[in-house]
Amino acid sequence: MKLPEVTPYTIETPGHADDLNKRQNELKERDEKIAEQLRLQDAITALLQKGINVVESVQPSPVNLVIEGQSRVNLLGVKGSLSSNTYFDPIVNVRRSFENGGVKLTAEASASLEHYVTLKVSIDKSKRHLIIVEYEAIVGRAQLRTVNYKEDRTFVESNHLKNDKKGVARSFTPADTSEVQIRLQLNKELENGNAYVADGETSFFKKLRVYELTNQEYQEAITLSEAQLAEKFPYIEGVKHVRNPFLMKKGKNLLPAFPDNFTSRLASSDVVTLKPYELKFVANGSDQFARFHVPVLPNQTYFLQCEVETDGNNNGVIAFNKSEISNDDSAYVSTGASRGVFKTLPGTKYLEIRLSSLSTPGTYLFKNFSLTLGSERIPFEPLNNDQIYFPETLLGSSLDGSVRDRIYKVEGNYFLQEFMRKDYIVNGSETEAISYFQESYIGFKRLKFEMGSAIKPRGRAFAFQPSTGIYFTEKPVSGNDWTINTILVHGDSFGSTSVTIANSITGWDDDKIPSNSEVRAFFKANPLILTYELNRPILRDISEEGEIGLHSGANLVNLGEGLIVREKTVPVLDQNDGNYKINHASATIGGQLKYKTEKILAVYKDGVIDLNANIISGDAHGLQRVSFGKNYDPDAEYTVTYVPLDKHTLSTAITRASVIYQSSFKSAFEKEVERNTDTKEQVTVHELMLAEVVKALRQLKGV
Repeated sequence: MKLPEVTPYTIETPGHADDLNKRQNELKERDEKIAEQLRLQDAITALLQKGINVVESVQPSPVNLVIEGQSRVNLLGVKGSLSSNTYFDPIVNVRRSFENGGVKLTAEASASLEHYVTLKVSIDKSKRHLIIVEYEAIVGRAQLRTVNYKEDRTFVESNHLKNDKKGVARSFTPADTSEVQIRLQLNKELENGNAYVADGETSFFKKLRVYELTNQEYQEAITLSEAQLAEKFPYIEGVKHVRNPFLMKKGKNLLPAFPDNFTSRLASSDVVTLKPYELKFVANGSDQFARFHVPVLPNQTYFLQCEVETDGNNNGVIAFNKSEISNDDSAYVSTGASRGVFKTLPGTKYLEIRLSSLSTPGTYLFKNFSLTLGSERIPFEPLNNDQIYFPETLLGSSLDGSVRDRIYKVEGNYFLQEFMRKDYIVNGSETEAISYFQESYIGFKRLKFEMGSAIKPRGRAFAFQPSTGIYFTEKPVSGNDWTINTILVHGDSFGSTSVTIANSITGWDDDKIPSNSEVRAFFKANPLILTYELNRPILRDISEEGEIGLHSGANLVNLGEGLIVREKTVPVLDQNDGNYKINHASATIGGQLKYKTEKILAVYKDGVIDLNANIISGDAHGLQRVSFGKNYDPDAEYTVTYVPLDKHTLSTAITRASVIYQSSFKSAFEKEVERNTDTKEQVTVHELMLAEVVKALRQLKGV
């Protein structure tokens, strides 16, 4: 590190007290620069993606988290739900039924003809678009086909995609496409050389989405598998932003305490949890086992260990790589590793861990069970997770990603810097000072509303109309070449915004000049949800719950969004066993939460985490529920923080985040001191350490 050049001060240097003060100020300024360079050299930034990440740290360190906003628009609006309100045209040789959040198509008759339904979508021809649908072929095979047209109705390209029995299908629109026809289709099989769909063949489709991509997103997306695309671009309805983000970090041991809901191979075997990490397994026959599932990463090295005591002759702890949670052996990626070091395979999402008697009946005691990252044995410790989440936050972006809200930490406090105003509702109320007609075109009109100077809009705007499912793209500022379904924020002191709407939506013909009251009435009946760039960013002090720190070695962190924070609930008495429960599969047994649960993070009793609340997987409204045993307090208020299973009504996926942590003991120690001490009021250990470093550096330079 090169130090600033400063002339050394000596007793012979001419001058007086002012010269000395000047010299001291120069040294102080240089010391501050040295300190800043030392901090920057020791800080490491690790980029995070949505889902599970591995972060390596050479020693324990506090963490600063940075999260950036993302706004996403499903161009199908609510039609992507494939419900009875979805308009298909045409419908060819199939019967439709709407169930379980999607549409089931059944062939009406055996024929060599095609069997499908179609949705038509107008898109921006200058952009590339991604189409994703989730499917299951119940009888026969399913298919996604996209037919693309240019603006002059010239045929561009047809993507005819065959897929397996169940999964995700995707298609990208080619350049210059202005309309895409999406066909959900029963796949014709070749029989005796002829394409054939048998009577009664059935496929199920759900969660159809069409997303506009930036060039960078498109270049990344074409390299991803269907499953990876579905994770990166999950289903949403209409416009969604990143809501309530969170980061969870696993302890060194990735396994929770033994659950009570192990499944045995035979009912004659007995499984009893003695302590949180101690399990007794009584095998009354050969090849008996208890099993449970753990989410893991593919192509990752793990170390599995467990202490075993037995009166039998042999035993085993075996892990199986699985592509999904299922008791069906066909779900295995492969039969996998026993205790010790092993590496998961490509496609692995879960380990099925079996505590097995192998060939010998007997009583087995399994304890101090752990799964850790890496190839080295680590002393046993119980699960010790960290988490941090940001309730009541919403982070957006411009659709091209050039402007993004962000969360970051300064001097121990987290802030939200907002560049985008999200979901401003234009509904014809008096908040819009004026709503009026501007100009008429063939087939559409340009309307204008003024939001007032307090709103301070700039550019980078887009809008969505839930009642019509129409998405309004941003119009370039220059020129008067208005087209249908565009929006422009003028950036003036009145908050003026223009929008073009089809006559087929307003009900007005080309010659109609609507009055201001008619324009206002239209917006009252058809509100517009507007997102736009602010003239100046707003900095907000936000609250967070929890705290994240890294341990030495590999850290498993999970980045997500859509968290539900402290939802109020009332536990219900289960008459079957006398326990009070929350979120049981049956609403009459346990009071269900608003959304199905993916993971319950905490249960609070009068605002404090209730350690007597047992979080259990299975028999839940979603994946997890809560049971209190005999420890329920009827006079207390209970709230639950949880990750919802289906987030499409809440949030889009996070696409950009990072953690900043320290790479040396010195810098980590300094950050901890900085976090716990008011450095403005007293001399800290941090400063004393820094003074020693600066002194040594001066001696090296002869200062």
